[in-house]
Amino acid sequence: MASNPIFVDPYRVEQSVLIAVHSTTLAVRGWTAGADGSRIHAISAAATDAGGSTMILYHAERMTLQTAMGTGALTDSTDTCTRTSGSFITDGWLVGDRLFVHGPTTLANTFFVTLTGVAALTLTFTGSTVDTAENLPSGAILYRLAQLHLTTLAANAGNAASTDALDMLITDYPAADATPDRYLTLGANDALVFSVGTAVGASPDRVDITCWGGDY
Repeated sequence: MASNPIFVDPYRVEQSVLIAVHSTTLAVRGWTAGADGSRIHAISAAATDAGGSTMILYHAERMTLQTAMGTGALTDSTDTCTRTSGSFITDGWLVGDRLFVHGPTTLANTFFVTLTGVAALTLTFTGSTVDTAENLPSGAILYRLAQLHLTTLAANAGNAASTDALDMLITDYPAADATPDRYLTLGANDALVFSVGTAVGASPDRVDITCWGGDY
């Protein structure tokens, strides 16, 4: 590497998967940076879906922890996220931010959506977003997303002899390029989040995502 990074923790790998239920409106967290940030050296996406799709990658900034919300809740009747203590304003949320809910009890609540209103105790967004009302469990996190890249995922990528898995650190990607090395750098507690542009086919179809990297 051009800048000779020092990894204070073991080099590691994180895996995640997208399946039919995620459709195009739900996402998964594919990498979580350490307390001093991370450097991502490789991202692979492989699919068993014969229809093909697009892979969308987001930078995720950790904004609000469930442990700082008192009681954090998602309400389906009003399509809001609420808290009983702390402040979304103090956390830095703004109208127009893209919210991603990680770790709710209900998988269908792992949505990403643009905020239409921000108050101290309430985030408001487009109607019919919350699938099921729930109190957020321990470990849930609210992230702010910024899209980094969209790229084509070929049908059966990595699962057909003639079709390689998708290398997501390609040359037109916003990664630091110190040829022959290419990498992404994440700040403390940041994350990478993935979604698809076309829904994955019915089971057993899936998209497997693997990230390799290390922590500073």
